[in-house]
Amino acid sequence: VEGLRQLLAARGVRLTVVDPVASEGLVVSSTKIRELLLEGNVEGAAQLLGRPHDVEGTVERGAGRGRGFGFATANVRPEAMLPANGVYAARALLMGSAMGVAGGGAAPGGRPILYGAVCNVGVKPTVQEAGPIMAEAHLFDFDGRDLHGERIRIAFLERLREERRFPSLEALLAQIAADAARARSVLGRPPPM
Repeated sequence: VEGLRQLLAARGVRLTVVDPVASEGLVVSSTKIRELLLEGNVEGAAQLLGRPHDVEGTVERGAGRGRGFGFATANVRPEAMLPANGVYAARALLMGSAMGVAGGGAAPGGRPILYGAVCNVGVKPTVQEAGPIMAEAHLFDFDGRDLHGERIRIAFLERLREERRFPSLEALLAQIAADAARARSVLGRPPPM
């Protein structure tokens, strides 16, 4: 810090050093937040951020398997760091068209709409051999219209489980239903103070 102070002073710039901030014994830092996200500890990351970690991106066209299973998803390759692969209770904010046209996923007048969601982060090991890591959010009480090209922000509230391969499609569908029920339960709890 002293070396930086001298370099800046030589250029007429004043340096102000802020003391570390702690939250419940953890020093708030971008490094610690990244660590927590890589562990899937989105609750810990939210504690340090002062809000849930969220990512934003444009909904991409998927293979359509989720729709066929009764769990249509908004497939997003986000523009920021995803938490560890797994399944999360989340909130999804539909913001409208990536092309700048009002409407789309947004409410009339272009206002964003917030949905509860269950979100898988990962590579879909039961139905796909390999592929990019994506966020796939199943929006609760959504009308099912096509969201391809829409902007979406996904906030991760709680990790429900790790991502894993299932022995059959039936086992996967049963687990998705259980994950959705658990996510709805998480979303129904009041937020921590």
